[in-house]
Amino acid sequence: MEAERVDIATLSGEAAEEWFLTAVESGPNLPFASCLDLLRRMAGSGQPGQADTWAELLYGVLAKEKRMSDVLALIELQQAWHAGDDAFHDAAAGRIGETWKDTSGKALRESAGWDGNLPVDEAIRRSRVLLLLKPQALCFEKTWGFGVVRSVDMFYKKAIIDFRGKTGHQMSLAYAAESLDMLGDDHLMARLHREPGKVAEMIKTAPGDIARLALESFGPLTVEQLKDRLAGAVVPGKDWAAFWEGARKKLKDDPLVEVPFRRSEPMRMRERRKAYDAAWFADLKAERDMDTVLSMVDTVLREEPGTLKVPENVAAVRDRLAFAIKGCSLRQGTLAARGLVLWDAAGLTAGTVDQCTESAPEWATAVRRFTNRLEIVPLFTGMPLSLVSRLVPLLAAADGERLEHALLSAFLRLPPAVLDAAGKYLIGTGHDAGWVQHFDDAIRSREALPAHWLWLCENMEWTESKNLCRRFDLIGTSIQALDMPVESEDAKAQTLLRRFLEDGDWLVNAISTLAPKERQEIVKKIDAANAWDVGSRRSLMARIIKRYPDTADALVERESAAQRDGKTRFTSWRSFRERSAQLQELIEVKIPANSRDIAHARGYGDLRENFEYKAAKDEQRLLLRRQAELERDLGIVKGTDFAAFPSDKAGLGTCVTIRRPDGRVEQHIILGEWDRDESIGIISSETRLAQALAGHKAGEEVTLPSSTGDETCKLETVGPLPDSARSWMANTESKAPKA
Repeated sequence: MEAERVDIATLSGEAAEEWFLTAVESGPNLPFASCLDLLRRMAGSGQPGQADTWAELLYGVLAKEKRMSDVLALIELQQAWHAGDDAFHDAAAGRIGETWKDTSGKALRESAGWDGNLPVDEAIRRSRVLLLLKPQALCFEKTWGFGVVRSVDMFYKKAIIDFRGKTGHQMSLAYAAESLDMLGDDHLMARLHREPGKVAEMIKTAPGDIARLALESFGPLTVEQLKDRLAGAVVPGKDWAAFWEGARKKLKDDPLVEVPFRRSEPMRMRERRKAYDAAWFADLKAERDMDTVLSMVDTVLREEPGTLKVPENVAAVRDRLAFAIKGCSLRQGTLAARGLVLWDAAGLTAGTVDQCTESAPEWATAVRRFTNRLEIVPLFTGMPLSLVSRLVPLLAAADGERLEHALLSAFLRLPPAVLDAAGKYLIGTGHDAGWVQHFDDAIRSREALPAHWLWLCENMEWTESKNLCRRFDLIGTSIQALDMPVESEDAKAQTLLRRFLEDGDWLVNAISTLAPKERQEIVKKIDAANAWDVGSRRSLMARIIKRYPDTADALVERESAAQRDGKTRFTSWRSFRERSAQLQELIEVKIPANSRDIAHARGYGDLRENFEYKAAKDEQRLLLRRQAELERDLGIVKGTDFAAFPSDKAGLGTCVTIRRPDGRVEQHIILGEWDRDESIGIISSETRLAQALAGHKAGEEVTLPSSTGDETCKLETVGPLPDSARSWMANTESKAPKA
């Protein structure tokens, strides 16, 4: 057992030397931590050579007792004063060799990279991973996720790890050292493994503690990185939004968690509570980067608002906010908006613009810019809704009349976020007469853009109360607006409109008051819109048809018309579902598995001679090509049950019998281009036989292909699909063809 740690600050000269020599002779009771303290102080006081000499004595003891972890700690300490010394790498590798002498030690040494050209600190990190790599140890790998070590084989230099997504996964020790993070008992994933019930309860009752534990476990993470780590693996995917809403509030109130203003910057744990003292405010006064100034002020307002009761601190915040607001250009509207919001949060606003022109000139100038009809659009463009919703009420309080004039003047160019906040402000204050008139003019002149239709849909009751347009016209025109040619900024609004219409049950509920024929027209518009991918369109129409079965007639009518003009390609719903299942398996199973195989193959060494890596990359190219083909096909070919297809002529959705010249009678069921089952006579519409029969009536002679060449046959009957074909199409349990 190590002796009690001593205060080496009390040791110097001969007393320090005598203590150290005695310490290295104490065997198992070696006070290792105190020895490191003494060497650190010696090197720091200008005696690195003496520190190295004494370290030599310490290495001898550690090697004799095979204290590998302590050897690594000593090498790590010496590296602090040997930075940039190439010879130190070889010396450190030699110390490792003296400690890891046997066969197992050699395997670990080679796998950790000591025999190569790795930097010393990276070789140390990998060595520590290998020291912890033992059966039942818990680990985490960025591709595979959480795992439990099953076994470690030093002879073959490999480990077998049971990952959640793949049990019995073999991994070379070298790749394990490079890619694994070994987990302690306090790591979030370790706690989830050992106490799943307790973690599940914390997710519901203490989401902030789970998020904080994730930061402590994984290190700094952005919001998206945190979601990637937790959603699905720790927090059920469907519960993520609610979980994050609760966790975010707790993290922002936690003085030991640093939450940046931007989502793109990582959240991180602090070693201690930040002190907002005179030194901190001095740093604020000296700061010249506008973004940093705003982040610092935002942080102090959230964590220690009481410090602004001190007059000199208030003066510092006011000065820096004025600096930041004044320096923002038209391209930096978000920065200026943050400055105005923080100005208000700090309690610096003292009245209207006219009242503050002299006392707060920078603030007044910024308000006038945001309420200028020529500058309002470029300043607001790209600003998040959360910031817009806070800024508009501030501008209204400062100069409501000028703001209203600017909003109405720039009506046709306002971004969606501004439309939302402006509408709430004008309606809430009873000043919506001009708002109604501008919408009416835009609708009548056909100048309304996707952003306007989105706002009208989100506020449908208000829209109808002002007689701006009928519900049928509102929904139908909004769907058509998805295919409207627009500029880049309006394209963002188009995406928001599409998501609004397809998400949830808004559209399904909105058409409840329409007449049946109007609902069918809405379904036709959805089917004709190019904005949706196949899956999203089908999902939306399925929800509508489930609630209003009569709307399916619109699709039957469409299919019948398309069949008459021959412009649309069809297949049965069974085959369509099979192709969709193939695509889903590719995206959710095969491609992720291939990505893991590629990552695993990298662990075998030189990629130029790595057969496994090349094979995995070749498979990746094939999978991605197949994905593109399936997505293209599913976007072109439509599913149908053939119920509305005519059966007076041979073609799609018909059953025909033909008589060959030798008297043989054959029955063929012609379905879509992906349909085929020779056992019951189903053939694809793309076969030569089906194409030769297309358009012919019963009793006609037709030239058809045969095994010996073309021959003249008689088309004896043409009729609707038999029950066997209907049963085949309804079968959803059949195995889909391989992708």
